[in-house]
Amino acid sequence: METSSTLNIIIVVVTILVLSFALALRALRSRLQKEDEIEGIENGKLLEIKVPKFNEQGPVAAGIMFSALHGLMEKGGNNTHLSFEIAADSSGVKFYTFVPDYFEKFVKSQIYAQYPDAEIAEVEDYSRQLNTATEAVSATELNLSKPYFFPIKTFPNFEVDPLAAITSAVDERIGNQKAWIQLLIRPIDDTWQKIGYEYISAVKTGSEFAKTENEFVALLKSLGSEFAAVLMSIPISILTGGVYDGSKSSDSATKKKEVVLTSGEETAIKTIEGKLSKLGYETCIRIVGVGDNLDDAERQVGALTSALKQFSAANLNSFTRKDIEDPFAAMSDYQKRVLKTYKSGQIIMDTEELASLFHLPSTSVATPNIAWTKAKKVEYPLELPVNVAPLIGETSFRNEHIKFGVKRDDRRRHMYIIGKTGTGKSTMMQNMAISDIYNGEGLAFVDPHGDSIDLILEHIPDNRIDDVVLFDPSDLHYPLAINMLELFDPEQKGLVASGLIEVFKKRFEFSWGPRLEHLLRHLILSMLEIPGSTMLGITRMLTDLTYRRYIVNLLEDPVMIDFWTNEYPQLEDSRQGSEAIAPIQNRIGQFLASPIIRNLVSNARSTVRFDEIMNEGKIFLVNLSKGKIGDDNSN
Repeated sequence: METSSTLNIIIVVVTILVLSFALALRALRSRLQKEDEIEGIENGKLLEIKVPKFNEQGPVAAGIMFSALHGLMEKGGNNTHLSFEIAADSSGVKFYTFVPDYFEKFVKSQIYAQYPDAEIAEVEDYSRQLNTATEAVSATELNLSKPYFFPIKTFPNFEVDPLAAITSAVDERIGNQKAWIQLLIRPIDDTWQKIGYEYISAVKTGSEFAKTENEFVALLKSLGSEFAAVLMSIPISILTGGVYDGSKSSDSATKKKEVVLTSGEETAIKTIEGKLSKLGYETCIRIVGVGDNLDDAERQVGALTSALKQFSAANLNSFTRKDIEDPFAAMSDYQKRVLKTYKSGQIIMDTEELASLFHLPSTSVATPNIAWTKAKKVEYPLELPVNVAPLIGETSFRNEHIKFGVKRDDRRRHMYIIGKTGTGKSTMMQNMAISDIYNGEGLAFVDPHGDSIDLILEHIPDNRIDDVVLFDPSDLHYPLAINMLELFDPEQKGLVASGLIEVFKKRFEFSWGPRLEHLLRHLILSMLEIPGSTMLGITRMLTDLTYRRYIVNLLEDPVMIDFWTNEYPQLEDSRQGSEAIAPIQNRIGQFLASPIIRNLVSNARSTVRFDEIMNEGKIFLVNLSKGKIGDDNSN
């Protein structure tokens, strides 16, 4: 009777323990499975990174960058992660990073810190520009062949930059061919090194290293062993009246002993210790291939997977390909930047390993079709006149767009605008003129083509219409009169004569000489003394004796009178004089032969005064369209 009662008690206890154990395992499995996958990046931006072809910053710079980024996020329980990507299609090989909005500034600063000449720009997501109706997709994810504390081969052990093999594998994509590799990383705290140090200790002491596929299996085995021991001890405890002691059921700890390691084992231990001393990232590596058909897409994936074989080391770690049943689901994970971490086959990589897989190209990477920067951009000076009118440009250094202008003191100096056709020289001057007009400034704009004047006239505000002075020689109905020999201040006679001589000197550049200049100076000074004289009188003074005598009788300057009375008659009859007179007749005669020019300079009174235009802040627009008045007249 007593034995039957004891068995009933045993059955009840066992039933309770089995049910409790099953419920505990179910809860544990659910918790661990939820930790297997991390959500994608929401509210993120895709940034394209370009460097100049002369970039010399290699994997070391990327390693420093990853070390700095490690402190970006809180460790433990934070699902924030980053994505670094290499994508190749018919347009070339490009480098990207996908970052959450709130980390954009920090990530950019770390990239710029290591790659000062880099250009970073937000672009549209290339992975979402697929046409699934005409393009086939293949995808895979990578695992490690050994536990994550075994490192892969890293860049210090390569004779050439490992990036060259990756970019070469995706070079020269044609048509719909695309090959992408995605490196998703999430900082992890320093507890990940524990299992690695346990392995090192086990190897050095010759003890057994309890390697498990994942934490769930390890915990299941531990609980199962403990549970079995409890079940076996219950009958004994009841029959003997003893108390179960779990410590008796476990094996006694094995005594540690020193073992002699081979040189290969010592090298492997040293390499593992090197990895464990660095910062770690939970990592997911995803590869996608796109082609005209499934075989073509698979070839793109195979090419990239093969390129990553270079990181394999026989006594350390290597990448293995994971079978993907649904490539479009993998593509969706790629587009959403979903970071998956598996308790079975978890990938943890240190900063040196990440830098080996992803860094920006340098001079050591000779792969063609890499998307380099077209030109080096320099930082703008601190004294840049920001938002100073007139605005002439906008900075683009590191995507920092700041509008700037020209200081007033600088505008008083010469400005030389150069550039090829269509680069915006005329547009820049038009904008400067329009800005001055709206700011109430006075200006003069000389247009040899005519289209700029038309555009500026369209932007004249109502309150400045009365300030506009339009000089258009082609307007024969309302021509302006400009008498270059009209003297408003007798004291400026020498200054006016000097200015006119300089103008004609440019026209006579091939026949200019001291005798010609001497004759022209006396001509101009003489005409300036006579009120109402015009440019038409210059040629008459040389050929019309009656007109010349009339002018000489009106002169008061004895030097001018002596020249025309004594010197000029001798000069006129000599060969040297003919060489001086003929160019003046030819050039000025040609100048005055055009009706357009003659209408401008033949009036005794000027209808426009340039000094008043300047002093009163007028808008002086000069339309010298060569298509309307001819090339020679315009010049």
